[in-house]
Amino acid sequence: MVIGACNHPERIDPAIRRAGRFDDLVHITRPDSAALATILRQHLGNDLAKVDLTHLGQMAVGRSGADCAAAVRTARAKARRARRQLEERDLRDALGPDHQALPLPMRRRAALHEAGHAIIIAVLGLGIVKALRISADGGETITRWHPTEQTAAQAHRQCIAHLGGRAAELLMLGDASAGAGGDPEADLARATRLLLACEFSLGLGDHGHLSIGADPDLRLLLSLPPATRAKLQRRLDRAMEDAQDILCQHHALLEKLARDLETRGFIGEAELAFRLGPWRRSTFDASGLAS
Repeated sequence: MVIGACNHPERIDPAIRRAGRFDDLVHITRPDSAALATILRQHLGNDLAKVDLTHLGQMAVGRSGADCAAAVRTARAKARRARRQLEERDLRDALGPDHQALPLPMRRRAALHEAGHAIIIAVLGLGIVKALRISADGGETITRWHPTEQTAAQAHRQCIAHLGGRAAELLMLGDASAGAGGDPEADLARATRLLLACEFSLGLGDHGHLSIGADPDLRLLLSLPPATRAKLQRRLDRAMEDAQDILCQHHALLEKLARDLETRGFIGEAELAFRLGPWRRSTFDASGLAS
């Protein structure tokens, strides 16, 4: 049996995926909070035997099994330096976000950005927000997206969600940072790639039934006629306007959620479900227009 691993299966040459070759594809996702608690217990062995690791598993959402093993080693090293037994707070500190490493203005912006994403995902019913986290590297919104049939209206809603963090910055701070761009998987690139796919691959744009088959490369933008680029820009602008409309309607929630995230550095799934649950699909209809 021959097994291969790849982070980008969509880039594998189809010849490698033919029957009789690497014809079975297994997607291995990051472990959920329950699995992370089990992984922590495995690496802890007899240490902290009486401690319920459920909350620590929630704190670790978005991390890998290797990250959990590293956190246990860090916690043990801290206890050894203090010449005492391993304590729960050692592991909590190792798993917890190092958000204090960010300067206060950056921490405030990151918290607003992630809270904006979370609120819009909840309002539009696009998925379940598993955790919000701020670290020394910035913010992160961990989401389990609902499977859905792709339509033009659904693509618009997804664009709104991608732009939600930037919209929160503009709404609350008056300007936006470069945090939504600069990377192929950043918010702006994801929104732009989605609209390009709608236009040239999925048959959901002004070009009707035209399709190039595969997802278009972002560099395609450079060769598009100015009129086509302008249409794509208007669609992004509309998604941004809708994102700001949603956040205006939930201004108080945005402010409170961001403040708590800024202070604590982490908000888990159970708390997010309680705080965001009442707003799911509450203010926008299926077309993405304000109701």
